[in-house]
Amino acid sequence: MPLLDSSVYDVIVDTGKRLVKVQIKATYKEPTDRKNSVHVSIARINGREYKVSDIDFLAIYSHYFKGFFVFKYNKIMSALRLNPDGLHKSKFNNFDLDL
Repeated sequence: MPLLDSSVYDVIVDTGKRLVKVQIKATYKEPTDRKNSVHVSIARINGREYKVSDIDFLAIYSHYFKGFFVFKYNKIMSALRLNPDGLHKSKFNNFDLDL
């Protein structure tokens, strides 16, 4: 957990091999097109982009799709279209473990 609210990342995850910085975002947007996808901008609250050195992963919770999309962060990301059946389906996980 970051020590301060002003930290760039939200959580640190111990993978067993290394510690990774994760920024968590959430969206309540619903699809506005026939592709059943949700558009999400990737920026800090102040509108600046994240640096690659700031975070390792980006986890975006979609209320509409009821799950997380988890991406390895790279500088190219300024916006994403989320769809659990589309381009980023391998990044989607609703953590429904069905125990």
